[in-house]
Amino acid sequence: MLKALEKGEPQLISIAPDDVLSEKGHKVGEIVDGVAFARNGCPSRGTIDMFVEPYLPRPELVVFGASPVAQALADLAPRFDWATRCLDAGQVPQNVTSRQRAIVIATQGQGDLQALQTALASPSRYVGFVGSRLKFAALSAKLATENVPTNRIARVQAPAGLDIGAITPEEIALSILAALTQQRRRPATDIAE
Repeated sequence: MLKALEKGEPQLISIAPDDVLSEKGHKVGEIVDGVAFARNGCPSRGTIDMFVEPYLPRPELVVFGASPVAQALADLAPRFDWATRCLDAGQVPQNVTSRQRAIVIATQGQGDLQALQTALASPSRYVGFVGSRLKFAALSAKLATENVPTNRIARVQAPAGLDIGAITPEEIALSILAALTQQRRRPATDIAE
């Protein structure tokens, strides 16, 4: 069951005493055709098959800014099952309730540096900056002078999203959600603290 929760995927588990597993040619911990086999050590010596479907909290998307891209992202993200919160540059995300968090800075010059500082100080799996590489290079130089660790600065995807040739705010939001979907479906081993 814990593996189903860790992976976020449903799992069928067949629980039986050792001798029943042996009779069927299975070992504890073995997975055959999607069925995981486990030992029942209960004196009743019963068997049970359980289907475990985890119900996990929706991942959280924190969007800094009120730009057209921020608005398009806030509108589109819930359709991809993201719990979305929009914040001003200086606000700090509170109450981390989900297992995954992504942060997108779409402030368009209205508190970019402050939003980046806040995002990099907050645990998240993805940090994206809506802006040019040149603009982010200037901001990252400022972050470095403020002793923000270079490994944290390097985590920022700038420009945010996948390169799909996006131009309109809606297209940019779509490219960001594509990157978030790609990140969301990967194992959670690389979450930064």
